[in-house]
Amino acid sequence: MAPTRRRRGVLSSTVAVVVAVGVAVGAIALVAWLQGDSGGGSSSSSTTSSTLGTRARAEQAASKAWSTEAQAAFGGPGIAQRVTDLANGAHDWLAGTMSPADFKARLDDDLTAFGAARDAVAKLRPFPYDKRVTVIFGRTTALYVDTVRVYEAALSVPAGDVRTQYDLLARRLRLLGDRVFDRGQALVDAHLHDTPTPDVDIRRPEEVPNWVAEGLAAGPPLDAAPPPASSQPQLRQATRPQQARTAWLKAVTNAAAPTADDVRAAIDSADSARLADLASRLVGAAEKLRNVPDPKGDREESARYRLSLLVLADAARTAQLNPSMADVARDVVAAGDHLWVQ
Repeated sequence: MAPTRRRRGVLSSTVAVVVAVGVAVGAIALVAWLQGDSGGGSSSSSTTSSTLGTRARAEQAASKAWSTEAQAAFGGPGIAQRVTDLANGAHDWLAGTMSPADFKARLDDDLTAFGAARDAVAKLRPFPYDKRVTVIFGRTTALYVDTVRVYEAALSVPAGDVRTQYDLLARRLRLLGDRVFDRGQALVDAHLHDTPTPDVDIRRPEEVPNWVAEGLAAGPPLDAAPPPASSQPQLRQATRPQQARTAWLKAVTNAAAPTADDVRAAIDSADSARLADLASRLVGAAEKLRNVPDPKGDREESARYRLSLLVLADAARTAQLNPSMADVARDVVAAGDHLWVQ
């Protein structure tokens, strides 16, 4: 189901890379948020409450109070460390410096922790200014759970092209979880009334990953070998062109992206060629829309929709890679379905 007409809104985004005094520091916004206070995704912005009006101060206080509850539901600094360690552990296992038994023990612990976070976020009260935030945060936890499940399935796969595709799939799912979180945090940031610290230059990641540029595109035996990755980091554009929402919706229709129901049916069929075709078409639609002007006043809706296409594509890739992971694939579909809903 594609987006439909709705009310307009103006949203902000979440910090991912901070450049200060000439030094670039990369950080996952979720990790920074979990390790920081109850403000936005980075400590590089702040607003003194005395500079705000009564209504803005009330919004800020309520938003910070909710963010504190959300941080606790996610699991706080402990989960932040797990997010970081998951990538490091996978690297060490693939490099042969961590035994399969040790990696499995870590994954088992991660699955329990991320599953607890998913359950706790599901019980979190709605964000008082936008009920979509809790749903979006829930999709993040689900994608982290699925990342772990893919790595657990990879443990029995011998080194080679197939194992490489497991790793790439898991890394894509984890990055999609990060970017989905960013889209939810953007909705919260709009009510925190923070302003950037003057001596800090904020650089954000591209809202919607380009898998080829990131070096994470699917390849043999799932697809043809992709072109080389970009040598430059994929950063968020300061501005993007806009157009009437009706025109954007027409562009979405013309992109002819497969639906979540199409992916579910293909998973049920266990037809590898059908799944591969859907995955390619979904990624193709997301890329086709990358340079299409956003709906006026709502850059975030375009980002959420394109992210949903990439999540659905990797649901198809999951089932294509291993039909026995059909349940994981269906869970990934659920994480991407209606992600853009207003």
